[in-house]
Amino acid sequence: MQKALLRSISSTTRALQANQAPVKAYRTIGLRREDKSRWERRVALTPDAVERLIQQTGTRVYVQPSTKRIFSDESYKKAGAIVTEDLSAADVILGIKEVPEASLIPGKTYLFFSHTHKGNQKNMPMLKSILDKDIRLIDYELMKDETGKRLVAFGQFAGNAGMVDALHGMGQRFLGLGYSTPFMYMSMAHAYRSVASAKLAVRSVGNNIEDEGTPKDFGPLVYAFTGDGNVAHGALDIFKELPHEFVPAADLPKLVKDKNPNLKKVYATHLDIADYIKGKDGSPVTSHQDYFDNPSKYQSTFHESIAPYVNCVVTGAYWDQRYPRLLTNDQLRDIQLRQSQGIIHKGKMMTLADIVCDIRGAFESLSHSTNVEDGFYYYDAIKNQEHKDDEGQGMQILGIDILPAELPIESSKFFSDKLFPYVKELIQPSAKTLSDLSPLLANATIADSGKLTQAHRGLEKLLPSTLSTGVNQKKTVLLLGSGMVAAPLVNHLLKRPDVRVVVGSNVSAEATALVAGRDNAESVSLDISDKEQLTRLVSGADVVVSFVPAFLHTGVAEVCVQQRKHMVTASYVSKEMQALDASAKASDVLIMNEVGLDPGIDHMSAMKIIDDAKRRNLKVRSFISWCGGLPAPEASNTPLGYKFSWSPRGVLTASGNDATYWTGGKVQATKANFQMGCELTLKYTIAGRDLLRDHFPVVRTPFQGFVFEGLANRDSLSYVDTYGLGDLKDMDTMFRGTLRYQGYSDLLYAFRKLGFLDQTSPFASTNWDQYFAHVLSSGKQQKLSESDRLQILTSKLGLAKDHPLTERVWDALTMLSSEKSATPSSPSSALDSLSILLARQLKYGQGERDMVAMHHEFGLEHPSGKKETVTSTLIDYGNEHHTAMAKTVGLPAAMTVDLVLDNKIPERGVLRPTMSHVYSPILERLEHEGVRFIEQVHPSHPIRLDATGSDRCNCIANGAAVTDAIKYPFFVSFIKPALCGGVLISVDPPWVLTAAHCLFPGKTPSLVGFGGLQMRRYYASIQYSVTHPQYDPTMAHTSEDALYDIGLVRLKTISSEASRVAIGSSNHDQIRGTTLGMGYLGLNESAAEKLQTTECYIAQYSDSMLYTTSDAVLCHGDSGGPLLNWVGDQYVVMGILNRVINAYDPMPDNATCPLRQHQDEPMYNAFVKAAYHMDWITNTTQLSAQMLTASAQKLMLPVSKSFGHKSVEDPLTILTGIVLCALLCNLL
Repeated sequence: MQKALLRSISSTTRALQANQAPVKAYRTIGLRREDKSRWERRVALTPDAVERLIQQTGTRVYVQPSTKRIFSDESYKKAGAIVTEDLSAADVILGIKEVPEASLIPGKTYLFFSHTHKGNQKNMPMLKSILDKDIRLIDYELMKDETGKRLVAFGQFAGNAGMVDALHGMGQRFLGLGYSTPFMYMSMAHAYRSVASAKLAVRSVGNNIEDEGTPKDFGPLVYAFTGDGNVAHGALDIFKELPHEFVPAADLPKLVKDKNPNLKKVYATHLDIADYIKGKDGSPVTSHQDYFDNPSKYQSTFHESIAPYVNCVVTGAYWDQRYPRLLTNDQLRDIQLRQSQGIIHKGKMMTLADIVCDIRGAFESLSHSTNVEDGFYYYDAIKNQEHKDDEGQGMQILGIDILPAELPIESSKFFSDKLFPYVKELIQPSAKTLSDLSPLLANATIADSGKLTQAHRGLEKLLPSTLSTGVNQKKTVLLLGSGMVAAPLVNHLLKRPDVRVVVGSNVSAEATALVAGRDNAESVSLDISDKEQLTRLVSGADVVVSFVPAFLHTGVAEVCVQQRKHMVTASYVSKEMQALDASAKASDVLIMNEVGLDPGIDHMSAMKIIDDAKRRNLKVRSFISWCGGLPAPEASNTPLGYKFSWSPRGVLTASGNDATYWTGGKVQATKANFQMGCELTLKYTIAGRDLLRDHFPVVRTPFQGFVFEGLANRDSLSYVDTYGLGDLKDMDTMFRGTLRYQGYSDLLYAFRKLGFLDQTSPFASTNWDQYFAHVLSSGKQQKLSESDRLQILTSKLGLAKDHPLTERVWDALTMLSSEKSATPSSPSSALDSLSILLARQLKYGQGERDMVAMHHEFGLEHPSGKKETVTSTLIDYGNEHHTAMAKTVGLPAAMTVDLVLDNKIPERGVLRPTMSHVYSPILERLEHEGVRFIEQVHPSHPIRLDATGSDRCNCIANGAAVTDAIKYPFFVSFIKPALCGGVLISVDPPWVLTAAHCLFPGKTPSLVGFGGLQMRRYYASIQYSVTHPQYDPTMAHTSEDALYDIGLVRLKTISSEASRVAIGSSNHDQIRGTTLGMGYLGLNESAAEKLQTTECYIAQYSDSMLYTTSDAVLCHGDSGGPLLNWVGDQYVVMGILNRVINAYDPMPDNATCPLRQHQDEPMYNAFVKAAYHMDWITNTTQLSAQMLTASAQKLMLPVSKSFGHKSVEDPLTILTGIVLCALLCNLL
């Protein structure tokens, strides 16, 4: 009853919130959506806490929607919260992890773990933004009672999760060293729904230890725990589920030297500060407080007293830069050297579980935090290299900084309960100033009213750009250009008090809008061709940013070199720009190029992984990179699946660029390649006219919800040198490409074939109808009827009216030709006019988002020969402030300017951002802005890079559909259950010749159809089938056994209207033939509804096989079909289709079409010669060779005649066929 009453009250509260202000004018609360990591599902307040807060105060609670949060949006709605993207109405905003600078709302109170009070350099830009935006920052980590104990923390759960992860990691490490242990049965903490279920798993591991023991080669397994707070006790809570014994640190040497230890338990030491800290004079620690007050008087002895005796260290102790480091890298190197010499036991310092995750903190080897999905790395101190090889040398390191997020339900409930009373205090009407808060909250405040609080003033020196803000000390950044990517750059730079921005543009309105309301920014009207004005502006700048069209950059750079001013641009390095390298160096000038998205972020994210691979002594054998600026999926509602926020001309012209890439490495031709014996170096060039046709129809990323295709970029090979990848010939693949949604290339290629991308013949049109008529008719007509348009369209495209692509093109032209605005006033090319039209029709609507997608795939090889695939993927969306494209071009350029202004780039000349001291800080800062890559490691897999285009993956006839089925009365199509083809070689008795692999057990058909375009006019049931006695189903697709892939089918009866085809001789007078089939129409397409045909060309032959190329690819369902030659006045069958060579199946679990394996050579259709098996055929059928090779009598009937007694159009015949099929299917 009470529960029902509470729900009623909650409903009443929600009604009040929706219609009136809070009764007591309490301040309002916002709960932000976590965006630092996909694993971050925790919340600061649970729905139950929200409901209590609303009931007790009547306040409003605003919650940002989230589909990954551990509690659903609906649960917050039921609690009385308002689920909304906009938190601007909230006074106090709660989160868990750091907030991207762009998401910070000025004038608010924020509570989250900021990781700033220790001076973490990574978060100083965020703290600077908090001060600039007059935000009050309260840090959960500083909410302590009078004894210094933290009151609001996740520490216990960090300890729980960290210990579980450490046990999992040790299992992997032991296995890498060649030992199977009970720890192999531990998963990462996120695999368990609760702490209780994780403990149950640990207990099970403990039972196995009691039964089996730990590996004797490692002696007793010893764990060392530092700290005595929530973190340490959370870890110990998990550890104690194992059979264990605690020993004093002083007894560790004795334990390790024990010749007969008990290995059916593990050991631990809970360290006190005195166990590993001594005075610099060698004296022991006598007072903890003196150590805390005077840390400079002390030093660590951890490397001598602890490290040589423990297998795993679990950190839980507080550390900051005032205190001595427990273990330096030099000390670790000494330990590993002594270990290699046998002085220190095997497996000691095997694992560091740095749960407190202080980067370069108590343990110097923790160089970076790790992700939940990839939580460990190794540090080889001897080589000073980090790597991820479980079998390699070094110490395993766990550095996940969001460990409690692995146990999100319990950690959120615990945290919410602790935080609740302080949130209630913060929303009191009187809690408006810092002095209004309780001492606990006031002491936890780092920033207030645009200033650091007294206790944190020491952070000022760590803030970016803390120089004097006087006018004379300001540095000037000259921005040339005011387009869409300029705003994020300007906004970022103007956060610095020491920077003044001057925007020079020939579009005064844009430039004025960029600097409106900014004291430290101004705009000037600029004609970039006016060298005098440009020189004057450059001379007054410290750094010049060029966002003008790419062809103008070199002229700007020349002025910068003359005036000795540094320059930054997001565009590619042109030949003309590269030519300035020597003069730039001579003038001590830095010209940093390619710092946008692509190029830019692509280089930075790639180099991060490449440099990491080099540190691990791995070889980069393949590199594939895709990038695309696209509409968000919900905004892709256009024929091209594409929209424009700038001129489409560049996109249209780029679709005609030549493209060069490398794939396949060095391969030796195989027997299947006809023993050509050549070595192929696979450098590919796609001509610009074919770029759209030869696109990559399927591009896979880890995000399965996206259906991408791709186009090759202009030059992939030059980046081998740019990225320092060594000799191209030692690589399997080097490729860079552009992402589009599937269907884009086909449609734009159709536009090319229709003439809309022509740039050679300018013409004028009075309206868009006239424009379309002019282009479609090749300038012959000014007006076309719909039927004329459709006829021209199908004729130029070579497609049937009912072809799916015809329909897509027609719909696109219909939509575009509906444009009512004026056409260009002066004569323009077809492409230029189309560009104008697309800019109008395919622009972003109000509230629509764009998206950028980037995906790298690296093939890495270990020194041992082991291979792995590493992927790095970015998906980023635009928001109400900036498009994703503007953000991902403008921000990295701005961050590069920061580095230049702060003298962080020592190099000079024409540069790209491939140096770690450039890309590392930029990638870190981008992550704080929400632009984050997801990196994953996968088992090695073959490279699939096939520029097949959609039109090449068609059934047997992208060539043509058969129009006169009467020409082929001998062809049959197997229907149930297999889809194959075959030919009648005899009608009395009725025998069908086909491929043996169509007849193997479990797939043997029971019904054939023949006659009519659909091969369904007549049906016949199968009496039995016979395969060649030397046919081996397991070897059917090998060159050695393909020659026996032939079979015969005896039909029960056959219509008198059917006819046979003669078996041809073994001579090869003709090099041209025809094949037929009802196979699949392409990737993700259905089987053909009408009989298809294509021309074949005999390329190679042997006594038993024929190898042909064809105008179209043969697909699943075409097997068993014939290779026909025209001899005299009739067809004869030369061979039966066995398989396609130089091909692979992209979707082996689904019927589809093959894709080309090696693009340097064509796909070959392998046919088994029918005449080669004449003896077996005659023995099986009991028919003579003379009869089987004799001219067929009933072959060519006049086309005007009906096929049989009924015409194709006769409904009764069609109905009879359907009924007969149904009856036979049921009977069989």
